[in-house]
Amino acid sequence: MAPSCPNRKSSNTRVLLALVVGACLACTSANAKQSDSTQPILVNAAHSLTSQDKEITTLTGNVRIDQGTMHLDGDKAVGNFDQDNALEHAVL
Repeated sequence: MAPSCPNRKSSNTRVLLALVVGACLACTSANAKQSDSTQPILVNAAHSLTSQDKEITTLTGNVRIDQGTMHLDGDKAVGNFDQDNALEHAVL
């Protein structure tokens, strides 16, 4: 039986959160505060695509990721995940 939409949406949300956390951790800034890692993460993008077979999430179109004082902007963000939905690699 195919998974229901609420389960898929929940899975996509977890994947996007992992992508954002990884991107924020990968990009450090001299102006970032130590408390930034405890702040909520906000993600905006025109489009998102998740490939469950290849465990890749791609965000495109005016991608903006904010967490505390950290602000990341780009045209595209890609995250690679392992089988447990843990982020392995992210590029913005």
